Amino acid sequence: MWESFLPYPVLCLLFLLSYLQFTSSLSLNSSSQSRKLCSSEESYALLNFKNSISINSSASSHCDNYAVSYPRTASWKQGSDCCSWDGVTCDTFTGHVTSLDLSSSWLLGTLEVNSSLFLLQHLRNLSLACNNFQGSRMSSNFGQFTYLTHLDLSSNNLSGVLNIDMFSKLKNLKSVYLSNNSLSLLSLASHSNVNFTLPKLEDFRCSSCNITEFPSFLKASENLKFLDLSNNSIPGRLGESELWHNMFHLDLSNNNLRSFDQISSMFLQYLDLHSNLLRGSLVPLPPTTRSSNSFSSMKMFLLVVMVLVIGLDLALSSCNINEFPEMLSTANNLWSLDLSANKIHGHIPNWLFNISTLSSLNLSHNFLTCLEWFPWENLQYLDLRSNLLQGQLPAPPPFLRDFFSPDAWKMLVNNSCWETVGARFSNCSCV
Repeated sequence: MWESFLPYPVLCLLFLLSYLQFTSSLSLNSSSQSRKLCSSEESYALLNFKNSISINSSASSHCDNYAVSYPRTASWKQGSDCCSWDGVTCDTFTGHVTSLDLSSSWLLGTLEVNSSLFLLQHLRNLSLACNNFQGSRMSSNFGQFTYLTHLDLSSNNLSGVLNIDMFSKLKNLKSVYLSNNSLSLLSLASHSNVNFTLPKLEDFRCSSCNITEFPSFLKASENLKFLDLSNNSIPGRLGESELWHNMFHLDLSNNNLRSFDQISSMFLQYLDLHSNLLRGSLVPLPPTTRSSNSFSSMKMFLLVVMVLVIGLDLALSSCNINEFPEMLSTANNLWSLDLSANKIHGHIPNWLFNISTLSSLNLSHNFLTCLEWFPWENLQYLDLRSNLLQGQLPAPPPFLRDFFSPDAWKMLVNNSCWETVGARFSNCSCV
């Protein structure tokens, strides 16, 4: 036999390889047999949903700038395992559909209240974002998905009343995206269950949802980290929420807020309150974006830990500030500063020159009279329009050449009004 001519070590190696191949085959067969196939009921529900709606590329075109769109349901074929279909994820052991991602899938049509989609009772993740449901009413049946942790219905052309009680049974929810729909929130004043909480909620986004009052259940969401209620009609005063100690992104811009108390979170990195009706003094806050408001005075006391947050973006436009806020002199990580449309007079202070991290600086529409030099090594955007600058402007730094040429800078020096996209000067009185 040929084995007798082979050295003993080679025989051992061949035996080992054969054994590994055999066990691997057994493992694959066992895995294939143990994995449950999609249930016939859920397969039918998915196919029925597919057949109830049209496919048209225009249905997702409004999201083309930030999402890749294609018809995911094209791979859904009767007779095949729905767990293998595009956008569908199943539990390995039970075969139940646990995740359905049909975002940017060219879905065009009406999302009916009795849609077979609501038969998928084991869903944990559901995304229907960036489709066109042609003004379909927001169904309360979404509240039946009791296992749901992530819900994304943003940019879908949904309409109607959003019954906030829909979320009361979804205790596992971590994120909810409803932005850019024609929704209106059911008045909480007449609501029967306004005190429910979502203990695991971390991310809630309902921008441009026609909300007319602040959803009270959000104030008690102690794990909330990201909240966007911008472009609504929320009026009045937003009181301090002691439970928002984990908040790092808060956008309440373009509402009708008149006062705003301090946020207790020390992790807050982004706060946008622009285009409200805010008045009075600025309260102690982490990095903020406050513009298009009417602050009558300027009292800011920022803790050092707040000032030193990485990537500080501070906008204090139209706040009636009459001097450069000196508390920013220790903001070593400040990369964007907007002090436009205030009442700041005189020279730019030396401490502002020492903030080398600045990449964007807007000091337009003030009363500045002198600009002596450009020390900022990372500056990419500069706006000094509508000031009272006098004298010879300094030579352009080389790092701004992507925005204007030396010839254009010379034109700026010799003329009183000049603008370009990168650096803007106008109404500058140059001698």
